[in-house]
Amino acid sequence: MTVNEFIEILKNPPAHHLHVDNLGETILFENIDFDYFQINIDFATERHIKFKNVSINNFTLKGLKTKGTVTFEDVKSTVNSFNFIEIEAKQLVFSGNSEFNGGLNIQNCILDFLAFNYITFTYHVVVKKCIIRETILSADFYAIFFQEENKLSFLRAYGGIISELHISNGNINYLGIYGPIILKNTFISKGKFGMIFIDSLGLEKFNLKNPEDKHFELEVDALHIKNVGKSFISIITNLILNRLRFEDLFSSKESIISLYNININFLEFSNFINYGQINLNNVGINGIISFLNSDVGKLTFISCNFLQSLIDFKKSKIIETFIIGCEFPKKFTNSNHLDQIEAFSQIKKIYENRGSQKDALDYYSLEMNALNDSIPLKGNFWEKVNLWMNKISTNHGVNWQKGLASTLCVSAIFYLLYVISLRAYSINPCDCKYWSEFGNILSYFLEFINPTHKTDFIAEKLKVPPTGLSRFIEGLSRIFIAYFIFQLIQAFRKHGKK
Repeated sequence: MTVNEFIEILKNPPAHHLHVDNLGETILFENIDFDYFQINIDFATERHIKFKNVSINNFTLKGLKTKGTVTFEDVKSTVNSFNFIEIEAKQLVFSGNSEFNGGLNIQNCILDFLAFNYITFTYHVVVKKCIIRETILSADFYAIFFQEENKLSFLRAYGGIISELHISNGNINYLGIYGPIILKNTFISKGKFGMIFIDSLGLEKFNLKNPEDKHFELEVDALHIKNVGKSFISIITNLILNRLRFEDLFSSKESIISLYNININFLEFSNFINYGQINLNNVGINGIISFLNSDVGKLTFISCNFLQSLIDFKKSKIIETFIIGCEFPKKFTNSNHLDQIEAFSQIKKIYENRGSQKDALDYYSLEMNALNDSIPLKGNFWEKVNLWMNKISTNHGVNWQKGLASTLCVSAIFYLLYVISLRAYSINPCDCKYWSEFGNILSYFLEFINPTHKTDFIAEKLKVPPTGLSRFIEGLSRIFIAYFIFQLIQAFRKHGKK
């Protein structure tokens, strides 16, 4: 068949080339060899076009416009051939027992639907500069490339064996990798993505990174990882990522997920069990970190920035997490104090395991404050008193400056009450003797702070007889001042050995 004969059949299809079914009229090209066949026409039709059981070698189909479907079924492409398709159609479908041993370029196409179903490509397939609503990958590919400003609404890979999937440019609203597909290597280096959804045991290596460290060239709104294979390895770096979500996922011992040099607004672990390794290095998290009904296992944060982030925590295990070069968040999105207690208790243990006693004490303080807020006053009066006293003294052993101030304040209050109970002091600022008397009484203040001072020693020095009330106040002050001094010493020694 010549090119002119092909064009004539498109324009005026004879009966033996025209097939009619419930889908409409189809122009059928069957049992034909298209060898060095270059079709470049500006032609529009409403019929479907099917190539069935044909051989193509250096085949070009360009300029065709149809409101129907263009189908390649049971097609053979010879080795070292290069084939080009540049059309506008409702659908472009490769199916049947087709085998492409040469290259295939699909470029400048406008399609509602592009599908590769149950066929084999032993050489490169390139899709570039196309506008496609939905693309289906369910075939065997040696390598398939999406590049040069594609605009794809949906790209779904859910079947076949793909050795390499490369995406290096364009806009993709949704990329889904799921089902029984075997995808050995995925490389995404540039482009803008709405959601990337991963739910496949056959995905082995997933690289989401811009090798040139240009974050603005790779943007992902949401990366949702739901299921991965036993030996899953992922490297995510040098991009803008809004949300990273691990959900309903069991990660095996062999899996490794590494993220570095990126900013994330939302990091979520939901119904997630991790037996592998997840590493975050130099990652900024500016929104919310969620741990919901999960066991995050070996999760490592190195030199991360959590200054603007909040914690959303519920019934999760995070105690195996390792944190270094950064400070974990301390504020929560919810007001459930029991969840806060569980979280702070585990974060405290994380720092203890690392050997950072200071950070562990900070989270112990937060844990105790959350405990105080969680228990009601009724039936827990003395427990509340204990927690309240610890808080106002040194904030549960972390603030020695507060301990010093509270010790002096409590001592001053008791000393004032003690002096008043002795009736040894009359207030008259206009009298010079008042200030002399004030200085004399104040000179015994530090002696009063000493819990071991002699009973009635100050009364004797002031030459006034002690009263029963003064002795009661003095005895009570010893208890409280000794408590606050003990708390001060404990807080001051918070960096000492335990």
